[in-house]
Amino acid sequence: MHNIDYSDFDDFCRVAGITLSISEIHGFMTGYMCSNRKTSSSERRRLYWDLITGDYDKVGSLEDEIVSKLDVLFNSTLEQLDEFGDYQFRILMPKDEENINQRMRALRAFCAGFLAALASVALNEEVSEVLVDIQSIAAVRDEMEETEDNESDFFQLVEFVRASVFFVFFEIATSN
Repeated sequence: MHNIDYSDFDDFCRVAGITLSISEIHGFMTGYMCSNRKTSSSERRRLYWDLITGDYDKVGSLEDEIVSKLDVLFNSTLEQLDEFGDYQFRILMPKDEENINQRMRALRAFCAGFLAALASVALNEEVSEVLVDIQSIAAVRDEMEETEDNESDFFQLVEFVRASVFFVFFEIATSN
């Protein structure tokens, strides 16, 4: 399993001219793999292209370096979500030492991407209820002070989203 570092991927996206945040891309990938675990390299290339540009006619021109880097993220995330991955899944976001508002923006972006990927998937009632909670997190716009209480609350939000991702991942798998 690859060591996935937020700042490495964030820097890569910036240098490659990708305007979406890496957290949103990671959220979308994660939501996508909940209902599409087995994908070919050409399907992933189309997914990446759709995320980055939305120009379906030029999907073949996506640079191999970008595809390779995003494949590392995709495959590592899938390994982390797998039932034998020992629940190692982590949301790609800035380190704990970073400003709480920067981390909250990354969490919101992850949630928005995750929800967007599942928008057209038929879901049962339990999954739909969890996604309503994730939508509420994605909609938070308030700035937070750097306090121990806010850090604790933020940690709980991140853990809720992590647990929700596992729930959605396995729930969709067992319903297919």
